[in-house]
Amino acid sequence: KHAVALAEVVDRVPDPTEHGHAWYRLQLKASRGFPGLHVGGSYLLHERFTDWTSPKLLDELRALDEEPAPCSLARLVTDPGRYRGTPPDVDVLHAPGLALGKQHGMTSSQLAAFDGVLRHTLQLVWGPPGTGKTWFLAMTVLSMLEASRQAGRPCRVVVTAFTHAAIDNLLRRIRKLQKERAVLQEKLAIGKCVRSEDPGAGIQAVPKNEAFPWLCTNERAVLGATVWRLLGTVPPGDASLTDLVVVDEASQVKVAEAALAVRRIRTGGRLVLAGDHRQLPPIVQGTYPDPEPGEPLLHRSIFEAVRAADPEGACSATLLENFRMCKELCRFPAETLYHPDYRPANDDIANQRLAFDATKTDDPFVARALDPSNPLVVVIIDGVRATAENVFEAELAGRLGLALREQAGLPDGDDGDRRFWSDHLFVVTPHHVQRRAVVRALQGGRDWQVPPFVDTVDKMQGQECAAVIVSYGVSDLELALREKEFIYSLERLNVAITRAQKKCVVFLPRPLLEPDLEAFADDDVAEGIAFMQRLPAAADDVIVVNPSITGAG
Repeated sequence: KHAVALAEVVDRVPDPTEHGHAWYRLQLKASRGFPGLHVGGSYLLHERFTDWTSPKLLDELRALDEEPAPCSLARLVTDPGRYRGTPPDVDVLHAPGLALGKQHGMTSSQLAAFDGVLRHTLQLVWGPPGTGKTWFLAMTVLSMLEASRQAGRPCRVVVTAFTHAAIDNLLRRIRKLQKERAVLQEKLAIGKCVRSEDPGAGIQAVPKNEAFPWLCTNERAVLGATVWRLLGTVPPGDASLTDLVVVDEASQVKVAEAALAVRRIRTGGRLVLAGDHRQLPPIVQGTYPDPEPGEPLLHRSIFEAVRAADPEGACSATLLENFRMCKELCRFPAETLYHPDYRPANDDIANQRLAFDATKTDDPFVARALDPSNPLVVVIIDGVRATAENVFEAELAGRLGLALREQAGLPDGDDGDRRFWSDHLFVVTPHHVQRRAVVRALQGGRDWQVPPFVDTVDKMQGQECAAVIVSYGVSDLELALREKEFIYSLERLNVAITRAQKKCVVFLPRPLLEPDLEAFADDDVAEGIAFMQRLPAAADDVIVVNPSITGAG
């Protein structure tokens, strides 16, 4: 086996002799098996990390500074109302575009957002969980293409996002909707800028060096690309020929990275920023102070930065109809995070219930926790002091998972297990050690042919299923305070509880609900604590368990 250590180069001193060597002073962070350095030993110093992106990004920002016109990015994040203009084609596209949206089933809030896209060069689309943001964006793109076709105008669309997965998801939805509804009355030109990967059936693989010629060749087309592939592929400004740039998951795209997309819109072209800043934010290395009053919010996402600069929401539209959650699960995020009118899209969604018969189990805890008439249940754990692994809580979560599998109506074997963990249950936990504890509890009661889907919330964003179990595990207050930005993340808890369609069971150790005052010193953490503390009051049922009193729970 090879022992590995991460080495930071602290200093480099060239060898004064003619050999051309150099002396390096290293600071090591070694793995457990690394024996340390010794005189006479041979070591391979391998380049572990290279920052390929920052120099390119800085060059792009400098180019923005040197342009004679006012900087579009600076205006966007400081005064979005001034950035927002009227497209020159609004008179010919607005009426037919809106008619297409109505014809193909946009909801009232979706139509309001689409109206903003048609009328303005900037539109933020706030899409809370389950509101069909991807469907809306796909229908927006297709309706824009068809309205442009009817007017005899070009319409070149660039779709970008933080991840390839988000880009692929939107491209697939555009293709699927076009196949089902034929919104665009001509062949859809849709491609993705790739190196060697396969973008999927029906989506053309466009090599990076051919992406811009491909856009030029197709008067009406959709090209998916990361911001980094746009750089050096599509020229900036009017030369880009881009009529519409859609940034999906814009709440995860950092401000500076968004500049690469914003700069590739022609004069009078449209920019759509779609996201939800109440879900997982972008990963930012380091800690940055909050900006001074009047200064832009540069260390967060482009979505959050533009919203912060538009406090009245003049440039924003919120999608309100929820196509995922029953009315009880929808109520809590509507009251605490989103909008009072955030609601199920129809009665069938509002009244959906978990398919579970509590009379068929002899476990009173399982019967109560999985009672279909109580969609949101909070289980408060008393009398347990655990760090990142809470075995008692994991066993309770395991009992719920096993009971749901027993009544899922699915066959034994690979296919049944796979469908169960895809459509019926997610188990969310913040720590990998608690994940292992829950998996052990599940595997102790069943011979699974497919591994249980128990993971962190990062793996769940954008997905949904019938039931969600949230197992925090941590009941040691010192650990919770050391990781307070993680444990008390409002965004993480919001993502976890809004994946469920019909049932959500949240396990909360008592100490998490009663932190010391020092935890409230950070405003973001305090907001997360308040969100967590309101959860029991909003629940349809609260179950308090204590192993010293209830035994097996």
